[in-house]
Amino acid sequence: MKLTEIHIQELYTFTRKHFVYHYDVQTELVDHLANDIESLG
Repeated sequence: MKLTEIHIQELYTFTRKHFVYHYDVQTELVDHLANDIESLG
């Protein structure tokens, strides 16, 4: 499954809701989450 830009933005929202406010840390987490989600689909 290929994630869309909307999915990526939802992952950024998810990280902010879980108190990750630094953009560089968010970006790393979103990258890992997106890669894992894509590998499942």
